[in-house]
Amino acid sequence: MKTTTAMRAALVLGAALLTGCVSMPTLPETIAKHKWQGRSAEEAIRFFGRPMAMERSEDGQHAVMKWYWDTSYTRTELVGASQERQGNVLVNTSYWDDVNHVKACIVTVTVDKEKRITRFKADNGKMLLSTGCAGVKLVPP
Repeated sequence: MKTTTAMRAALVLGAALLTGCVSMPTLPETIAKHKWQGRSAEEAIRFFGRPMAMERSEDGQHAVMKWYWDTSYTRTELVGASQERQGNVLVNTSYWDDVNHVKACIVTVTVDKEKRITRFKADNGKMLLSTGCAGVKLVPP
């Protein structure tokens, strides 16, 4: 009975991971989260620049600042291959094309009334183990 329950739990967790409904921060994001905790909002603004969006939190007790980076790129990749026999010769053909990799990085900093950072989040909000923030410097000096 315990084995069946454990297997079901493993299957549910596996399905959640594959569908991307679970978001896990990368190591740089985790380090940045701990480094930013308790620092002043002014430090974040000096580090990231002027916020691109600013709003109140749902409870009205915090300010939420956001910065956005488009980290998309295009790369020439192998998109297909075929193989056919022409007489006594086997001909391999590779098909290459430019592939767009759409990525983004959203940095969200929540600040309390004393202008201290209470929450730091960096992700693209869409994928498990997203690499959208890989090229963005997140950790303060």
